[in-house]
Amino acid sequence: MEWCVSTTVFSGKQVAVITASADGEKGHEELVMILKTLGATIEHQHQLLIKGIKGRFKDGLLENNTFARVSTLITDFESVVSHN
Repeated sequence: MEWCVSTTVFSGKQVAVITASADGEKGHEELVMILKTLGATIEHQHQLLIKGIKGRFKDGLLENNTFARVSTLITDFESVVSHN
């Protein structure tokens, strides 16, 4: 993202943010702040913080609840950006 600072590549663009980490709260907040500083538009419903990601997999598959949350975010985001 560093190279984007002197451009308008994110200006006025809808962005979805998914952070998956052990905790990730601070990193997620900072990523959202940086993207907004670059001019991105990030709606609350297009942000997802998945804490404890390592424990959310079983046999290599993402647990149903987490998969559903990611799927819902992506479906809604896709709908929003396709209508703009």
